Amino acid sequence: MSTLLKHLALRLRLDALLLVVGGHLLLTHFSVASAQQRPLTQVLELNRRAMEAYTNLEIDQANSLLQQALQIAQRNGITGSPLARTYLNLAVVAISGMGDNATGLNYMVEAIQADPSIQLDPLTSTPDIQNLFAIARQKAKQGASPQQPAPPPPSPPQPPQTAPSPPQPSSTPSQSQGPQRGNATPQQPSIGNLQHVPVPEQLEQTAVPVYIEVPGNPAHVYLYYKAPGMREFQRVEMNRVAQGFGFEIPCTEVLAPEITYYIVAFGADGSPIGFAGSQTTPFRVPIVTKRTQVAPALPGRAPPEPCREQECPPGMPGCKSNREGKKAGEFCTRDSECASKKCRDNLCTASEGEDEQLSGTKPPLFFARLSAFAGLSYVSHGLPADRFPCANRSEYEGSCVEISGFSSLQELPSNWESLTPEERMNQQFTQRAIQFGYLPAGTPNCNPEGSPAKGDPYCFFVETPGFVANFALRLDLGYHVAPFLALTGGARVQPASGQGTLSFMLIYGGLEFQITNPIETGFHLHAHLRGGAGQIQVFLSRANQTPHAPWGRSGLGMVDAGLTLGYRLHRNFGVYLQPTCVLSFPSFLFTIDLGGGLELSL
Repeated sequence: MSTLLKHLALRLRLDALLLVVGGHLLLTHFSVASAQQRPLTQVLELNRRAMEAYTNLEIDQANSLLQQALQIAQRNGITGSPLARTYLNLAVVAISGMGDNATGLNYMVEAIQADPSIQLDPLTSTPDIQNLFAIARQKAKQGASPQQPAPPPPSPPQPPQTAPSPPQPSSTPSQSQGPQRGNATPQQPSIGNLQHVPVPEQLEQTAVPVYIEVPGNPAHVYLYYKAPGMREFQRVEMNRVAQGFGFEIPCTEVLAPEITYYIVAFGADGSPIGFAGSQTTPFRVPIVTKRTQVAPALPGRAPPEPCREQECPPGMPGCKSNREGKKAGEFCTRDSECASKKCRDNLCTASEGEDEQLSGTKPPLFFARLSAFAGLSYVSHGLPADRFPCANRSEYEGSCVEISGFSSLQELPSNWESLTPEERMNQQFTQRAIQFGYLPAGTPNCNPEGSPAKGDPYCFFVETPGFVANFALRLDLGYHVAPFLALTGGARVQPASGQGTLSFMLIYGGLEFQITNPIETGFHLHAHLRGGAGQIQVFLSRANQTPHAPWGRSGLGMVDAGLTLGYRLHRNFGVYLQPTCVLSFPSFLFTIDLGGGLELSL
């Protein structure tokens, strides 16, 4: 039996050891895989941030981020396209940002050696970069070391000495020359490897036709155009027209003094295969109020007509949507593109009267909120007490608290009225009242309205002004009369309180304003302003006399203001926080309520 137990114990130890070792190996495998993935993610993210900085002309920042990316790639053995793109981005920053062609050429050779299929980004390439890239390809094919001295930078292409002969007007525009139909050709330099001739001019509020023929079979041809008032170029895909690709820049975008654009063609693998113009050297079409040239048109189409108020000009794709305006959530570059006339962060916002059911942003109309609050009331001298002390309660009506051995107010010293406030404080009667938390009227810091002869009111004795805590529940009801405005009403209930009219409750009503956009689910922020009637009462312990101590009473008028920070988990259910400031008067009391709870809505 003893031998069997030993064998079992040994087997359990071996199983436990195998389990620990197996778990360790599994964790090590996932840790290694995760560690290998993190450097690649870092390299890609640093490249993205660097080119954003380069676009914002933060050259030093861009170079520093790319150097970090290069170090991480080299340290972790990252090769191929990520390493090549890092070298190529360093080349762009060196050439265009720092004017260092030699360093840029070396980086280009490194990029091509890391990935021979690497291509320039059309958005950042310039004629100098293109020429140097061609030289870098030759050096890479020859196996040249990137450390060899680079040749002097190539001279920029010279503009032609004479303008090409313009085509003669005819009934059908030349397909090889695009939409040109006038008797003059704009003298613009040809930037890129694709041939393109822009129209010489166009009338205001009339679509601008753009036509280009691209050799081969491109998968996509994009037009990047910018109208006056646009912050950046807008990209649109060109459509097949005749033997090439065409697009009419919408008439609503065509404003003086000019429209600028460039064109990029992409292959099926997403790499650029050609371009005409660039972001830094775009084609420019003057926008005029009176024609001096024949109206331009796309091949096989009539010239575009000016925008009309009631109809869409013929032959203009997308014109109707531009005239009506884009819906909430669609991409935009300026306010005029949106139906709401509001473009924020390149997205159209919703107009006040727009039907938002399709976008899921229609808010509930009715809501009910139930919450618990911790209140902090600032108590100072002069707050009335909710009762007064007496020796025999049967002799009085109202808020008399019977205290054994305590003189009633009817037994005040006969010369009470003639005493000064300081003399009244020294009376044995006053000292006795203060022990229980009462301050007789007429003594310092106690000047309430009423007749001291009846013992009402007394003041709530406060030795040192400060905040006093209380607890309350709130019920709020509301109805949206407009997307950003609701009528609200409710009550604040204080479970522990003293005596008096509405001693435990505030009843209020008012307005609530929605600060964030109306939504069906998610975060929403409101501000409210309300008024009403009732009390918030405060209490201070008085050592052995606490059972006979009074409550301080406020009110009966009140106003409150605050915020509601809510999050709807569902259209009909959510949670919220609500900080609120309450002012009570004419018996003044300032209270800060902070709490939260549940919201039900319909």
